[in-house]
Amino acid sequence: MENVYLFRVVQNRYFDYPKIRGMPTIEISIPENYSLSELADIILEAFGFTRDHLIGFYDNWKSYTNSNEIYEERDFDFFPNNSKGLKAKIKKVFNEPNKRMLMIFDYGDMWHFLIDFKGIKKVSTVENKQIVVSRKGNPFSQYSDYDEGYED
Repeated sequence: MENVYLFRVVQNRYFDYPKIRGMPTIEISIPENYSLSELADIILEAFGFTRDHLIGFYDNWKSYTNSNEIYEERDFDFFPNNSKGLKAKIKKVFNEPNKRMLMIFDYGDMWHFLIDFKGIKKVSTVENKQIVVSRKGNPFSQYSDYDEGYED
């Protein structure tokens, strides 16, 4: 038996942030040994994005510049003194129940993905794959005119 981590991820555009209600949402499960880089790939793919910009994870949802826990791609280093890289394992980062992190993608368009750690589930090795468990709403397009994705 192995552990998979369960997450709810809410997609926001910069000017919607930090709205949750009515925003495109996925629930995913991924193996505990995956890195933040792999988590980012899964999230972006699930929302139909191409990983063609820099990414960072922050523990302060409302003001990422005031985060204590920061994980960024090393060629960016917005916080060079205390930033950690994206090789960190999710089991080390999401080490307490209900922990939340903000993933920012594309610091020009400032896509926000609100990550809510929901728990750990034991699975057999055969089942130990990352999966999108559920989807709600239509994801915003990476290069849209910002008029998609809302639910009424």
